[in-house]
Amino acid sequence: LVITVALVIRNASISSGPPSAAASLGAYQWDDRAWVDTPLTFKNSMDRMHSAGVTDLYVDITRAITYVRQDPAAVAPYLHALGVVLVNGSKRYIRVHALFGDPTWATTDRQAPFDALAIVRRFEKQEGRPLAGVQFDVEPWGLPTWPANKADYVDHYLSFVSEVASSFRSSALPGSLGFAVPYWFDGTNGALSRGSVPLVPLLNSLRPVTRRYIVVMAYRDHATGANGTIELMAAPLALAEHFKVSVIAGLELGNVQPPSTTYYARSAADLNQALG
Repeated sequence: LVITVALVIRNASISSGPPSAAASLGAYQWDDRAWVDTPLTFKNSMDRMHSAGVTDLYVDITRAITYVRQDPAAVAPYLHALGVVLVNGSKRYIRVHALFGDPTWATTDRQAPFDALAIVRRFEKQEGRPLAGVQFDVEPWGLPTWPANKADYVDHYLSFVSEVASSFRSSALPGSLGFAVPYWFDGTNGALSRGSVPLVPLLNSLRPVTRRYIVVMAYRDHATGANGTIELMAAPLALAEHFKVSVIAGLELGNVQPPSTTYYARSAADLNQALG
């Protein structure tokens, strides 16, 4: 699970869903086998999340798109298993969001995001209750072809965000819509060409959505000081406030490299202090 803390931006347009309070705390569940294959075990995991103060759970259901295309009969039971997670979350005051992540969705598989929104609508009709929202963690910068195609892939990503936001709005889907972005989308660290600030058109394209937010992946193992999460978040926060888009600061807890990007193996006290 990757823990995120929600930050409230003044005049933000989100009235419910993330982030709704300064104390909002979220977690990502990327391995769908945890709740599909062992629902009782995952129910216990949700008890621990509740005890830790988690208010929002982002559950990856990217596999549903594969089922739609290759095994349609598997879609209904898969969504029902998600419905069980939603019910258990409601009992623990945890909002459950659909999470989708595939780097090709902003490049070669441009139909998939719209299939994802259709899946969210199908879930609501099948299970009789809506999810709290939808988040897309689509990262073309993780593709091996990224270094040679940065400018094109950024343009594709911005088109993807704009198209999904418009479709989300026109579909009248309930809840919030969010996108995970790297902190360097503010153009400050030289990862992109000089003068490129894709965060500005991205934020502007979210205007059609009432409950809109971004997750800024400012992964560091310290909050304050030079190159800390707070420093990395400064420019994205300022830009998001201008566009009245709410922001979630993303922190990494996994065993990843380099160690300076994660709270893995750190104490709960260290994490809580950073969140504070």
